[in-house]
Amino acid sequence: MKKLFLGVMMLAGMMTHTACTSSDEPQASGETVTVNLTAAIDNAATARATDNAVDVLHYAIYTSRKAADGVTEELTATAVSGSTTAKNKEGNFTLTVDLVKNQSYRIVFWAQNQNCQAYTLGNQLATVTVDYSKEITDAYFGKSDIINVTQPISESVTLSRPMAQLNINASDVLEADRLGYKITKAEVTVSEYANVINLLTGATTKAVNTSGEPLVWSASAQWTDGYTSNSENSTDNLISKLILPTGNNVTVNVKLNGGVAADGGIAIEVPNVPLKANFRTNIDGNWLTVGGSEFTVTLGNYGDSTTTIDPNDPTTSGSGSGNTNE
Repeated sequence: MKKLFLGVMMLAGMMTHTACTSSDEPQASGETVTVNLTAAIDNAATARATDNAVDVLHYAIYTSRKAADGVTEELTATAVSGSTTAKNKEGNFTLTVDLVKNQSYRIVFWAQNQNCQAYTLGNQLATVTVDYSKEITDAYFGKSDIINVTQPISESVTLSRPMAQLNINASDVLEADRLGYKITKAEVTVSEYANVINLLTGATTKAVNTSGEPLVWSASAQWTDGYTSNSENSTDNLISKLILPTGNNVTVNVKLNGGVAADGGIAIEVPNVPLKANFRTNIDGNWLTVGGSEFTVTLGNYGDSTTTIDPNDPTTSGSGSGNTNE
């Protein structure tokens, strides 16, 4: 458990800040109250079970107030930001802070593996920039709004994964191999992706080139496993950690290619595959069926142990087909 006190600098800043607040807003007294925070990772068991486990939580505290129009939210960074590795037995981060009474706050969080070099944290943790040229490990983010704190409280916030993931699974790889189809490669292209996350708002910024044009993400996976093993199943992780532009309902076309057989091999395209932050998209099916190959697309929350359809998103399922030239 890590405990921090908002010192003289913060208190002075807050007193100056409240001097210009409207008369109907509570006035900061300088007295503090204790706030216990839990940052819960939505699949904590998975996040702590790998070599690249999420093991550090970065945070920053902002004061929050309404502007003169009564609508616009004004955020002012305090003198407090930092990191902690303290976790409870459930694997969630814990943090205790003393906050000045009669103030409202926004606390932003970013959790990652502390050895990962792909993330650059912005000033006061307002943004995180992703360098895709480096190894990207799992990360989670979130925020907590505490309104007019007047007494000791406990707050919990669930951190979500800002990345999308795309997996492909075929259940008859050995049978395809016996018929002479060597499953070789899966390919996908994403026309736009993001490389900056605003932790205060959750908005992302598109990755662009020097001319300001959106960068294109291309990925391919070799189907080198499966047909050389004793399992009929072969799974490839085509996209593991890709951040998407804000508000975009991203769909992609996935191409699946089978190697040369006597009759020309297998070529399948699965259209309109949805990608979504904090979700796994799974393409499951068989290479060989009567008349062709069928694959079904499902979208499930990243923290789920099983694939589920998202009932709130009409684009969470689809199918694709392709001929085996039989």
